[in-house]
Amino acid sequence: MRRDTVAARPAADKWFVLATVGLGTFLTVLDSSIVNISLPTITRELHTDVTTIQWVVMGYLLTITGLLLTCGRVADLVGRKLVYMAGMAIFTLATALCGTAQAVEQLVAWRVLQGIGAAGVMALSGALTASAFPQDERGKALGINATLVAVGAISGPVLGGFLNDYLDWRWVFFARVPFGLLATLLAARTLAGAVRPGRRRFDLLGGALLFLWLAALIVAVNQGSNLGWSSPATLTLFAAAGAGLAAFVAVERREREPMLALGLFRNRLFTAASASALLSFLANSASALLMPFYFVQGLGFPPSTAGVMLLPQPLVMSVVAPFSGWLSDRMGSRLLSTAGLGIACLGLLSLSTLHASSTYPEVAVRLAAMGLGIGLFGSPNTNALLSSVPRAQMGVASGMQATVRNLGMVVGTAIAGAAWTGRMAFHADRLAQLGELGEAEIALQSFVGGFQDALLVSAAICSVGVFTSLVRGNGRQ
Repeated sequence: MRRDTVAARPAADKWFVLATVGLGTFLTVLDSSIVNISLPTITRELHTDVTTIQWVVMGYLLTITGLLLTCGRVADLVGRKLVYMAGMAIFTLATALCGTAQAVEQLVAWRVLQGIGAAGVMALSGALTASAFPQDERGKALGINATLVAVGAISGPVLGGFLNDYLDWRWVFFARVPFGLLATLLAARTLAGAVRPGRRRFDLLGGALLFLWLAALIVAVNQGSNLGWSSPATLTLFAAAGAGLAAFVAVERREREPMLALGLFRNRLFTAASASALLSFLANSASALLMPFYFVQGLGFPPSTAGVMLLPQPLVMSVVAPFSGWLSDRMGSRLLSTAGLGIACLGLLSLSTLHASSTYPEVAVRLAAMGLGIGLFGSPNTNALLSSVPRAQMGVASGMQATVRNLGMVVGTAIAGAAWTGRMAFHADRLAQLGELGEAEIALQSFVGGFQDALLVSAAICSVGVFTSLVRGNGRQ
């Protein structure tokens, strides 16, 4: 049997590893949500426009998604501690540099550097956690890590709004630098050193093709609604993504030490868990995109109130995820993950029944159901995915899990947005032809109609995820 790439640790140290990795997870997830709320202020102070400022988000997102698998593979070759520490240090340095940016081009460049560091942290959080805990405790540990993901998502808009309003947008970056330094020092002291697995080579061509096809796909789905889905630019991007994927598969099939061993997909548990994770993020991105618009445009609440009203979903998820992970250590992942996706699917269906006169308790119950479903699904599924591969490939498996998460969120948001705007236009045309309503009522009803239809599309995607989760095989890994 191949020797594990992570040295054995005393049992007491596993909680220090979880705390270290949890801090890094919290900081990188927080970064995904804390910056967005400051974009209007940054746009004004750096004298730029909406088209340009979106690359502050896009550059970060593209870099992370394109490098997650690469970071996982490099970690399997040279050691997870080294890659994680380098990622955390780069992320912290780039965070400080972002706060010093004097032009939007500088800010985008530092955000790309920040994405390189975040990719190293995100790609290995699951593998480091899973390696530190014995098989019968992994689910519980991964569940606690998932709670920190939820806390980071909750905290971002609140902390970002406070720093932006009472200090300055630059403090959205500066305030996190001390915590990044602490996370880097903790990683140096806490994480186990790696045993180098001998002289092995890195698949540079495979890594480049992987980045190119993911980048082309993300830009295509993100900009498709702006450029037009049938425009030459969008079609060219999709063609480039398809060609890049085909080239990547061809190279990996011939490569002796590939970036992604395609033989892993012959493992039914690995494939089913990966597909289920992708479909869950594709589906659940709809509520993240649409619910703020529903509260503000549909029910007429101010944005600050809408942010608080979204809390039932992440709060329930943060409570359920550790319990679900603990259960998966005892009964496997199949039942829990499938039930979780089934509940999330029902939650999406129930959200699609909301209308302009729905009360907040009606909304809160539906959001809580979504949190219950996602919380039940996530930890057991991640536990299954990481436990389905040899320890020597756990870095790649962790990178795969992070990749499908990010890719699912990007593509899912684009699908939900396209379905929403398309169906909203359809309902507006239909109601206008009836000639029985005023413009304001047409706008409201078409908004609600598009909102409901987009959630139905997402529920359909989630139902496919229920099937892929169900066919993963026996629940125990």
